Amino acid sequence: MGLDRASNVAGMSNAVLALNRYEEAIAPLTEAGVIEKKPLQGMMGRDAVIAICLWVIGRRADGLALMSSVIDGLNEGTITYANDMAGGMKQALQFRYMAVT
Repeated sequence: MGLDRASNVAGMSNAVLALNRYEEAIAPLTEAGVIEKKPLQGMMGRDAVIAICLWVIGRRADGLALMSSVIDGLNEGTITYANDMAGGMKQALQFRYMAVT
């Protein structure tokens, strides 16, 4: 079980997301994130996408809490790889939208 498994599971979750089956995508996204975080210190994993899935399926408090932990990790330096070119700006904007709405 390594990054190949994470890629396969993440690919499956992307297919499920494309079908708008957000709740079903949470488990494989979580598995892929756990696998990715082990060998890659400072990796965000799939937490931001999971937070958005939670938000979309109506579990807004859970989604907001998870996205808040992502933003805290970026600010504190425990997450050093943010999965975007802007160093976490995408996640900050998503968090702001979640907090405002």
